[in-house]
Order: sequence, then structure tokens, then C-alpha cells
Amino acid sequence: RPGVDASLFAPAAGPKEFDILLAGSENDDYPVRRRLNAIVRDQARRRGWNVLDMANPAYGLDAQREYAPSLAAAKVSPTGTPRGGTSGGKLIMQYVDCSTDRVGWHGKDVFYGYDLPEVVVRDFTLPGAPSPRYLESMACKTLLLGDLPDDEPWYRDKMVPLSMQDSDEQIAGVIDHWVSNDAERERLCA
Repeated sequence: RPGVDASLFAPAAGPKEFDILLAGSENDDYPVRRRLNAIVRDQARRRGWNVLDMANPAYGLDAQREYAPSLAAAKVSPTGTPRGGTSGGKLIMQYVDCSTDRVGWHGKDVFYGYDLPEVVVRDFTLPGAPSPRYLESMACKTLLLGDLPDDEPWYRDKMVPLSMQDSDEQIAGVIDHWVSNDAERERLCA
């Protein structure tokens, strides 16, 4: 699946070191991730989970360099699509014709020369769009637990969709099932 650098995001060479990795922003744009991370923090001690909490702001920028190997070292990783106040973004694409013909127009024609390369700006909405974690987790063979991205049925059989209608205890039970059942989790990740 395009969108992941497989030289960074790949399965760990050895056994999984952590039960759960928490990572990513917990701002108002990510209410699902914020809830799932809070459930994990609340239940970790009681359930005996070994949690690496990289979502803690105290980790700072160095944590980003450690993210890919940490993700690969975790059994599961909860996340959520942006569902908060995110209004959208702009995708900016630039086409540059590097032919010798175009070079000849540089400085002579504002549009065709290199003075004004073709630029296309497309608006897109972010709410419900999958976080990069959806693909990164799959590349690392770390089971992703979260909400199903809007209009993305491709993910349904490659992750464990969680219902935000369930209670915290029910969600923690689902997480615990996947942390505890190595063979079943590894089959799904494969």
C-alpha cells in the first residue's frame, strides 16, 4: 500500500517488547485517540499491560525518531481518525516541465517559462481521514485498534475496529483480548 516508507516501518526482528504503544496527538481533533489512550492509561496497571506512552508531551521531538522501531516493538497500537474541529487542508501539486523547450521560454513567457510553474491547489477534508498510523502499524505488523476511517473499507479486515458506543470497560476488554492472544493477533497482522 503506498504511503509508508518500508525502510523505516517494518516488523521487529525479535519478539514484541511492549503490549501497547500510545503515540500521536491527543488534541481536540483526535477525540477517539484521546479516549482510547485514556482507557489504556487507566487500565494498564490492573490488567498488567506493558505500555510505552509516547503520546506524553514530555517525550518531545526525540520520540519521533524512536517512533518507527517503537511501533514495531508493540503488540497493539490504538489510534483514531481526526473527528474534531479539523476543517480540512490543501494539497498543493506543482508540475514542472524540464524539457529543453521549456528552458528556452524562461524569462520570455511568464506562464510557459519557469517563472510561473503550473501549480494546482485542491481542498480536502480531514475529518474521518485515516491517520498515517493506519498504514504504519500494518507495515510493522502491530495490530491497530481504533475507529474505521470513513469510506475506507480496505482497512476493515486489517485492524480491529472499536465502537465508541461501547463502555470503557468493554473497550479495555477488547484491547486485553488482542494483547493476550498472540497467535490470533499475529495471524491477523500477517
